Amino acid sequence: MSGSATDLAGNLASGTVTINLDQVPPEAFIQFDPTSKDVVLFGRDSLSGVAPGPVTPISVQSLLDNNNDDRDKDDKRRDEDDRRAEIRTYQVFDLAGNSLMLVAEVRKHEESETVRLVSVQYNGGAVVSLPRNEETFEWNFDRDGTLKVLHQNLTESFGNDSQQWDAEYESRRGTTTIERESPKPKQKTIVSGVDLLRAATSKGQLLIEH
Repeated sequence: MSGSATDLAGNLASGTVTINLDQVPPEAFIQFDPTSKDVVLFGRDSLSGVAPGPVTPISVQSLLDNNNDDRDKDDKRRDEDDRRAEIRTYQVFDLAGNSLMLVAEVRKHEESETVRLVSVQYNGGAVVSLPRNEETFEWNFDRDGTLKVLHQNLTESFGNDSQQWDAEYESRRGTTTIERESPKPKQKTIVSGVDLLRAATSKGQLLIEH
């Protein structure tokens, strides 16, 4: 865009300015947070950028499997504990106002958590169902609150293609062993400290990262 300006003394200046319009919606990734013992979601955007820090869900809906009233109370209570789930809806905005809506199903237990990313919606458009996926996290802490063991398993399937990653952190070794089971060939990496696997959205598909 070109233009000119004149000040009160009659001086004239002109020039050309390039304006970049960001119409690309942000993406997001989800990972386990050992501090809160819960999964957290972060937005990301390579153009305008996003606000730093984890994204708080805009809604959380609790689900309980209470369909069978013929079970005795103890069995029903155990089933409710095992089947308790939350449907969390997140909304991510980039600094240009573009948006991503992501829905996740989270099942929490005492020392484990299972997550399924259900769908995404970019800039208020059509809701896109994500490929079949599951993330499981199992942990153990010492009495002083120090993380002792963290096991992570992330899988994603789309047609004949699939990804499966495992990561095992052990405090006594101070390392995380990361294994990619698929696609072939298998890969194994050992890194220092706690390394967190991430399930990331990418134009309606999923990537597994670390």
